[in-house]
Amino acid sequence: MTPFKASGLSGFFDSLGKVAILPTFQQVQYFTDGRAAFKRDNRWGFIDEEGAEVIEPSFDRIGFFAEGVALVSTEQKSLLINHSGQVLQKYEHLFEEKPFLNCFVEGHAIVKVNGQCGLLDRNRGFALDPVFSAIGQVCNGFAVVHQKGMPSFLWRTDGTRMDAPKGYTIAGGFSEGLAPVKSDSDLHHFSFMDLNGDIVLENIPSVLLYEGFNSGVMPILGPKKKYGYMNTRGEVVIEPKFDTALRFIGDAALVENRGKTTFIRPDGTPYFKPKELRNLSQWSIRLHSPFVALDIFNSDYISKYTGELIFSSKSHH
Repeated sequence: MTPFKASGLSGFFDSLGKVAILPTFQQVQYFTDGRAAFKRDNRWGFIDEEGAEVIEPSFDRIGFFAEGVALVSTEQKSLLINHSGQVLQKYEHLFEEKPFLNCFVEGHAIVKVNGQCGLLDRNRGFALDPVFSAIGQVCNGFAVVHQKGMPSFLWRTDGTRMDAPKGYTIAGGFSEGLAPVKSDSDLHHFSFMDLNGDIVLENIPSVLLYEGFNSGVMPILGPKKKYGYMNTRGEVVIEPKFDTALRFIGDAALVENRGKTTFIRPDGTPYFKPKELRNLSQWSIRLHSPFVALDIFNSDYISKYTGELIFSSKSHH
């Protein structure tokens, strides 16, 4: 289900564009792992997919549910709760809010304490203490770790460390078994190493924002400053022809040319004729949902596959 806002209150509509949960909440978040956060009287709780309040609103800050758990905070402490609201862990630190968006993945979650990042193990507290400038989400059993003034490294979930091969620097985390590295002598291209630390792809043009492989491909920057897509073998599978190209989420990726936007299939063909879509919600684009919000207020949605308006809150005022 997808959130919408009408007359200042939030609810949810279903895959057919019909209201499924009436707009009675001060604010809501997207459903993940069978739960969605809602706000009432400036406190957060959780509902299930029937709209029933399963965890009463008693938290100041909330994370997303994943792997059956979520991070939440009161004014004094941060907690780990399960689907029914049972407290599984109490933490001595009060975690900052934004990293809560990085929910538990492969048993680990990024948190921030006093401006420094750490990595939680859901079963035993901190796997990495909050002393790092940035940490990437765990993928393929590794997390990329950045420390100010020091080379980045890859931390394995077994507690060991992997450094870049000699002459290279870690440039990002693993995705689909590959991690980007940069040669100390060539800052304009990526190479990629596998899970054993061996270089397997070389001389890949750099991209402005590396987001990793999804659905077997990733965006790359071509020679004419146009974006296309490359597969995990280093083969260009969609020729560089876009001004903007985002990663694939499932079977669709947003692309833009000359101010007009569409979503493409994995073979590069568009789902609908490109059109002007200037204020799309960047958050909704990155979700595994067939709908994209036309603005940050979650009031109107189009289909990724047709480009047509699928839901408008104006009809529910």
